[in-house]
This record gives sequence, C-alpha cells and structure tokens, in this order.
Amino acid sequence: MGVGVNYILGGRINNTLYLGLGLGAGWQQNPYSSEKLSFPLYGHTRTYFGKRRCQPFLSLSAGVKFANTGKQAGLYGNPSFGVNIRSKSGNNNAWYISAG
Repeated sequence: MGVGVNYILGGRINNTLYLGLGLGAGWQQNPYSSEKLSFPLYGHTRTYFGKRRCQPFLSLSAGVKFANTGKQAGLYGNPSFGVNIRSKSGNNNAWYISAG
C-alpha cells in the first residue's frame, strides 16, 4: 500500500496518442524492504479510444526509480487504464482518473 504524486509534461501527437516525460515522489509501506520513499523518472505514453469529451485510455510509464536509501537505481514501470475528461471551455485542460 502506498501513495504518490506524479507530474507528466507532454502533449497529444494526434487525437489518439499522448507522449510525455514524468517525475514523481512516492511513499510505500513494504514489509520486505527498507525503501519507503522513491522518486521515479520516466517516459509516458497514453493511447485514447474514441473522439468524445470523455475518452477511455490505456497508458504505460517506464523508466528508472531512485530510492531514499542511497541504493542503486532500479527499473520503474506502471501500466494503467482510465478515463480522460476534457473541459468544455476549449482551453485544452482535462482531468483524468486512472488505476494501475
């Protein structure tokens, strides 16, 4: 069980493809490891389905993850699915909800 926050800077290539770079910070309660805090740095891609205001998507993030214990960096991956809800105002803002 854990919680984290991520920031992804990118943009839509077309109506179905989004590419970006992300970084984050996360806390995880893991009984098998002393690593509690982690900091991933990754590439992100998202594929949208449909052309509606509310679009389902699949996404994949892959990169490296640094831990607060000073250990060597490890691999990071996060496949997910969700829904993107674009704003009605036409200013390219959107909310998205995902799980993965």
